[in-house]
Amino acid sequence: MQTNFLKEMLANIRGVNSLTILNQKQFLSSVENTLAKLVETNKVIYISMTKSAEDVFAMTDQKNNLFVIDVFSRETTFANGVEPNIIYISNPANLTRIQIAIDKALKKFPNAIILFDSLGVLSVYSNEKLFQKFIYLFSNKMNLLGGSILFFAIKGSMNEELLSTVKQFCDKTYDFSELYITSVELAH
Repeated sequence: MQTNFLKEMLANIRGVNSLTILNQKQFLSSVENTLAKLVETNKVIYISMTKSAEDVFAMTDQKNNLFVIDVFSRETTFANGVEPNIIYISNPANLTRIQIAIDKALKKFPNAIILFDSLGVLSVYSNEKLFQKFIYLFSNKMNLLGGSILFFAIKGSMNEELLSTVKQFCDKTYDFSELYITSVELAH
């Protein structure tokens, strides 16, 4: 699937907190395309709620530019016995542990772009108030550091109040979730 609609988001990523809202069909190819483009010229810290660290590393040849915080799977050992930049978090509800992992990753990649692949999944595991506080504190911290965050969310995967909270703390919101609706409707 073409992901040309992501060009604007990718062109305006430095120094901003962005939220990109997608539909289910766009999600996988959009996240993969975004990661592939970003790691070409940037260090990226990828917080994975939907894929194992091995799967994330398999999406790119630029492995030296990638640090993965794997909240999706249990800790594993890579086939060759060498673990690249990975931190495993076994409990997705532990937002403090996620923040600590991000801080460790930022020590290794200080100017990295931080990519959250699915806020909807994170919100399912978290208490609403704690989730809102996490987004607020994390976004403010990255603003103070002059950092860049890219949050991905699937339309309908989290309640509108939480999505509204995330939008408040983002400099830019891109809602591509309605794209391709007409072509789907024409197919029926």
